[in-house]
Amino acid sequence: MSAIPHEVAHLAGEDFFSAPVRTGASISPDGTRIAYLAQWRERLNVWVESVDSDEEAHCVTTDDNRSVHAYHWTDDPRWLLYEQDGDGDENWHLYRVDLENPDAEAVDLTPFPGAKIIGFEPQVRRPGKAILSLNRRKLTEFDLFGLDIATGDLTMLAENPGQVAGWLCTPDGELYTHTWTLDGDIELARWEAGTGTLCPVITFDGADYPLGVQPFQLTPDGTGAWIGSNRDSDLTRLARLDLVTGEETPVDSHPFFDLDTRSAVSPSLPSPLIRDRRTGELLGGHYLGERQVIHPLDPHFGAVLENLEKLSDGDLSTLSSDVSGQRWVVAFTHHRDPGVTYYYDHSTGESRLPFRPYPHLGPEVLAPMTPITVLARDGLALLSYLTLPTGAEPAGLPLVHGGPWYRDGWGSTPWCGYWPTAATRCFRSTSAARPVTARHSSRRASGSWPGRCTTASSTRSTGPSGRGTRTGTGSRSSAAPTVATPAWSASPSPPTSSPRPSTSAASPPSSPSCARCRSSLSRT
Repeated sequence: MSAIPHEVAHLAGEDFFSAPVRTGASISPDGTRIAYLAQWRERLNVWVESVDSDEEAHCVTTDDNRSVHAYHWTDDPRWLLYEQDGDGDENWHLYRVDLENPDAEAVDLTPFPGAKIIGFEPQVRRPGKAILSLNRRKLTEFDLFGLDIATGDLTMLAENPGQVAGWLCTPDGELYTHTWTLDGDIELARWEAGTGTLCPVITFDGADYPLGVQPFQLTPDGTGAWIGSNRDSDLTRLARLDLVTGEETPVDSHPFFDLDTRSAVSPSLPSPLIRDRRTGELLGGHYLGERQVIHPLDPHFGAVLENLEKLSDGDLSTLSSDVSGQRWVVAFTHHRDPGVTYYYDHSTGESRLPFRPYPHLGPEVLAPMTPITVLARDGLALLSYLTLPTGAEPAGLPLVHGGPWYRDGWGSTPWCGYWPTAATRCFRSTSAARPVTARHSSRRASGSWPGRCTTASSTRSTGPSGRGTRTGTGSRSSAAPTVATPAWSASPSPPTSSPRPSTSAASPPSSPSCARCRSSLSRT
């Protein structure tokens, strides 16, 4: 087949793998300021700028040794917190900066050599307070602490008896633990503070939850927890767990998609639960198939979501709002406009585009990504993503990206942006063995991680849309998807944009359904 005449953009690798110009934006609780990550002395640091004025943004963290990737607003507009390790040792400390005194040095709130914090969480009903786990006593055991953000005082709430893998603290101070049993199951237990004993509440089958139960977040009243459950189902859905009886009550589900639990292995991705910043109540949930779907669970948020989704044809990724729920800063996952970020005021309808993280990478440079489904040798359908060069004859073999601990998704990545510029196809397979895929896939792949279930021997695929096969004109068919042979080397390129799935499920998709990763540099 003759080559298609087209000038393909050839960019240097640095154009795809360099740090973003800006990224990780969020709005302050009072809605007056926006924080984001941008370079200062060739390292990512936290910058803050005003929402309503043209005042120049200023850098508030000034770390010229290591880039900052995680920060937290507090309910007091004076304080901002961020996390940093020492020279890459992954011993994360929590630092506080004073936004009212920019010249003051950052204060290390956890100044314990060799220790690290995990599970930092502000307490919604106790302003100025937070809880965190810290291994300052023994490196292999994380104790639970309460933190006074203004004073820096740390108070031990519970000492780990040795087997506790995680802690929960209700607004009333009741404690619950996660532990792994000898059989590999997960036990939720109530902690008796007086005796230090554990009273079991419920046990989850570890084969169904190889990475733990995700999400697992307390309800605001402290009597239950919102969890990702696949009890009696192949799909992960949202349920409420009663902390006294252990009973599950369905809250929300998608008929074909799983609750998006990828943040369990990549904290740079958003939680599957969208919660009210002021009350902690549930606003919505992220579901993931070939593309993302957000289910609104609150009328006000439903109205906000309808307008937010008009800002881009990408998938909403990170969202933050002020305490009134009127002012929002959101970022989108997109295959040709990665991380594009918007400000939106629901009270006025105003919206604006503060920045693109990679202004040099846009639709004129990046090739489109198409969701497809391939069949493994055992007949299991594997949701995958194919990126072909734009307007040029594809050359070379597909490049398989990803590992058994991660579920790939639609959206630009450095590799999938770089290879198509060299007229090379990029193919990412979402392995059946990945724990954040459907429950039966994880069970079926147990014991077969190295290769048998992850090798695709068939090159059959369904259409790229999440709701049926796509015709050559890019229209969406309402018919059930069919299996066909993909024309991976055919001349027409895939459509420039896959449609965002509807928030209402109408028809099925085409397939059944590390350590601390803090990279903000991955394309969102």
